Amino acid sequence: MLSLILPTYNRPGLLRRVLRYYEACQFPHRVLVADSSDAPAAEANRQIVEAVSRAMPVEYRRYDSALEVPMKLAEALEGIQSTYAVIGSDDDFFVPSALERGVAFLESHPDYALAHGESAYFVLESDRIVSGRCVGVGRYLQRTIDHASGSERLAAHLAQYTTTFYSVQRTEQLRRNWRRVAALPLDHLFDELLPSCLSLIEGKSQKLDELYMVRQIHSAQTARTRGSRGLGWVMGQRWSEHYARFQDLLAEELVGQDRITMEAAREVAKQAFRPYVARYVAKEVGKSRQLHDSVAIRIGARVRRVARGMPLLRWGWHLARAIRPMSRTAISLEALLRQTSRYHEGFMPIYRAVTAQNGHEVGAS
Repeated sequence: MLSLILPTYNRPGLLRRVLRYYEACQFPHRVLVADSSDAPAAEANRQIVEAVSRAMPVEYRRYDSALEVPMKLAEALEGIQSTYAVIGSDDDFFVPSALERGVAFLESHPDYALAHGESAYFVLESDRIVSGRCVGVGRYLQRTIDHASGSERLAAHLAQYTTTFYSVQRTEQLRRNWRRVAALPLDHLFDELLPSCLSLIEGKSQKLDELYMVRQIHSAQTARTRGSRGLGWVMGQRWSEHYARFQDLLAEELVGQDRITMEAAREVAKQAFRPYVARYVAKEVGKSRQLHDSVAIRIGARVRRVARGMPLLRWGWHLARAIRPMSRTAISLEALLRQTSRYHEGFMPIYRAVTAQNGHEVGAS
């Protein structure tokens, strides 16, 4: 019924960690490890997959190291026979019961194209390790978008963008969209945007009230995001060319979905994209910090540890907690570790997987 595509690149330590998590959860669905690592890491990854294949349905498939991500995903999806599929990286943890709820929801709601749930990110004390002390957890935004038309859904999606990369989707739709992305020469930001926009033109998205996924945030990710978005992105030499391809494909999809003219569809795509690009230009001009900056999270964790070591501040912290009880749906490390949290049961196996002291580094084989 469901397959998990797990792309990985030169991170055997993270692949081992996530597959051990799924093994411990007795994950019942097929996992396809799509590996484009260089030779030493690829051999380590193959052995990791072989070791867990005795306990769970997992397949290893090797891809050329130079293959772009859209092409790798398009090729990986060609071999998927299940009705539904989900894509997650080697540092993403899905809650199995939430995936199954996503499948059940899509089964009973044919007008919906995507299903996901409450999601979180976590930061470890160092980017070099695959397990250790967790210094921060926060909410990773996901949304319900249930407007009637593809045009309305596209506008709502880009007005407050959240990625749909990790959503449960129908395999045929996911495969079709990644084929179309892979066929176009686009930069990696349009590669990310295009499949999510196509999916939301095609159908609605639903956020379920269950912990669905927990992702690790690394310093390299936030540094790369800062360097590639905002003013520098839209002033790139080939930006206009890439944007024209992006807009044309969205317009084609809108014509088919909403039965409007190509001229009207191009205008819808143009107007929908404006708030998205304006947001990132404003961030670049204002030099604002990224929400998921793992360095800032680590600094904040150190400050809190020092503050809690001071008797007066510690007393004030306990008093504040007593006066203002924590919501059952709050997402923070403290909240999720509490048994009263709605998401505690789904979070704890992930927490144990990332805090076990095994000494492996990210790239270790």
